[in-house]
Amino acid sequence: MFDPREKYDLIFQIALSITFIFFILLFLGLKVSVNPYVSKGAREIIVENIQQETMELELPQPPPKPKIAVEIEEAEPEEENVQETIGETTGEIEDITLPTPEPGQVFNEYEVEEKPVLIKKVEPEYPEVARQLGIQGKGRALVIVGPDGRVVKIESIVVDNEIFREPIEKAALQCIFKPAKQAGIPVSVRVVIPFIFKLTK
Repeated sequence: MFDPREKYDLIFQIALSITFIFFILLFLGLKVSVNPYVSKGAREIIVENIQQETMELELPQPPPKPKIAVEIEEAEPEEENVQETIGETTGEIEDITLPTPEPGQVFNEYEVEEKPVLIKKVEPEYPEVARQLGIQGKGRALVIVGPDGRVVKIESIVVDNEIFREPIEKAALQCIFKPAKQAGIPVSVRVVIPFIFKLTK
């Protein structure tokens, strides 16, 4: 009688081989897809490679620049070398004669050919009252100097204090000038004589 316990090893190997062959055939014959485990509530994230197509933007072309008409001046032809002949001036230099002064004519100082020169100036007497009061001042006299160089007339006196008017008048009449000349002739001329009243310690 056949006792399977005595052939246990052989039976186990045969059964194992058959099982192994069965699974091989099953694997080859059936395409079983095994999905990975996904927990409930998990969102499936699919990453797709999206090829971004870059579009080359065509910028609008700037409008053409307006054409400006430029007037081009024609170059003037070079002037021909013109030789100018300057004629020699001929003639004689005429002597300018100054007009002869009329008798009694009074000139201004800037009009005469030779200006008068003060050769003797008489200082005015300092008024005693002004000295005691410590008054100082100044003035000037417009006088007419005759052909002999002496003051013949006082036309006006300007002072900053009337106390000095009389002393200036007396002093101006005593001044002596080298007379002014016009056309070589001594003439009468207007002259301004300044005076200063200043106390000395």
